[in-house]
Amino acid sequence: MNLINFAQAQGYTLPQLPPGPTLSQGYLMGVLYSIANFLIGAGIILAVITIVISGIMYLKSGSDTEAKSAKGWFRNGIIGAFIILAVGVIILTIYNIVVTGSFFGGGVPGGSGPGSGGYTSGGPGSPCINSNQCVSGTSCDIVSGICDRNNGNLKDEICKGDNDCSYFLRCKSSGIFGTGQKTCKQP
Repeated sequence: MNLINFAQAQGYTLPQLPPGPTLSQGYLMGVLYSIANFLIGAGIILAVITIVISGIMYLKSGSDTEAKSAKGWFRNGIIGAFIILAVGVIILTIYNIVVTGSFFGGGVPGGSGPGSGGYTSGGPGSPCINSNQCVSGTSCDIVSGICDRNNGNLKDEICKGDNDCSYFLRCKSSGIFGTGQKTCKQP
């Protein structure tokens, strides 16, 4: 018998813990996106540092062995930077395929992409009071008052706040000083 069962058998009630953050697909995709961007940036920085250091070593070399060492630094640094960049690009490609359905972050599978989803009555981004006013696959977000995809609205669909958007998209206005229609966009 474990401690929790023993405490409950003695009549003790255990306090309920508040719910923690859920590990959703959107969260994981956001982490992948951040890791990919970090690796791409780190690979570029590593390549620049390697070129500068090996160039200085080559210019200061007084013998053939020192020149070979500088060339080795250059070759190994560029190969390392290429590997880091390749991993970042692969992760970013996986992110784009999963989130947008395209290698390059374009439209979404099923024909719903920029300009084609969510602007008709009851679709994502439409105003609502309850879920009966939303089309299938969406529900009424009472806080924002718009029909929301069950996993959040996709890129270029109408939103009222960041919580309306999926996969770490942000609700941004297209107008001057934030006065235009808000849609889900990449940060």
